[in-house]
Amino acid sequence: MAVNIGSMFANRALLSPNLEAFVGENYRYSFHETNIRVNRFAAYLKKNGISKGDRVAALGKNNEHVTTTMLAAMKLGAIFIPLNYRLQAPELSYILNNCGASVLVYDEEFTGILDKIRGEISPRLYLRARVKEAANDFEEALGAMPPDDPEITGGDDDPAVILYTSGTTGNPKGAIL
Repeated sequence: MAVNIGSMFANRALLSPNLEAFVGENYRYSFHETNIRVNRFAAYLKKNGISKGDRVAALGKNNEHVTTTMLAAMKLGAIFIPLNYRLQAPELSYILNNCGASVLVYDEEFTGILDKIRGEISPRLYLRARVKEAANDFEEALGAMPPDDPEITGGDDDPAVILYTSGTTGNPKGAIL
């Protein structure tokens, strides 16, 4: 059986299913509940053609959808790209194009900045999350997918994350983890 960071989280969910994994202002998820969310999002990404080596970016503050996106990408062997929510449009545009992101999950509060660059950036799939008083793309995607663990791909020395520098001496540079 293949092992990667995503599968390690699934194993933790088996060991401590009822232990709280993530707690936020409006949510509390156990390891079991989080693993189901992650599996559903991994299935959604796979259904939309995302696989090993593809880049999956998230623009948001520390919250449940950023973590879900990260772990789902890792289960598929895709590479997670966390975006600093303090960046301006030119920096976001550069990073998204430089890494070749296929997917961008973003908090609704960043819609304005993304609207400025949407025609210039690489993602082909956008999912809006954390929408107040309305349904959102991210939760709808989760609800429509099965909760089963996906087939694990990737692992060993495969890249899991690309973290970008601030670019104070030029364009940001990606550090592969």
